[in-house]
Amino acid sequence: MAFAGIYQCPQCERIAVYLVTHTFTITMAVFDMAQHVVSDAAGVIGGDTNIDVDAALSSMQAGLDAMEIPELLLLVMETSLVW
Repeated sequence: MAFAGIYQCPQCERIAVYLVTHTFTITMAVFDMAQHVVSDAAGVIGGDTNIDVDAALSSMQAGLDAMEIPELLLLVMETSLVW
């Protein structure tokens, strides 16, 4: 019985050889695309980081004023677990 190769069809061998010889190129293309996506996301994140502190504090104060005693006690317990 002669050795017929790992693959039964010559096209499969060609595909396997192509993938093995171009693994580095394919890997670099994936990393390049990922870097492009990350850099685009950084531009979006950098453009939307303006925070109105006065509005945030007044909203927080209004939320705390609207809470009842049990809700405030639960909030104290939750924040004490984080610290």
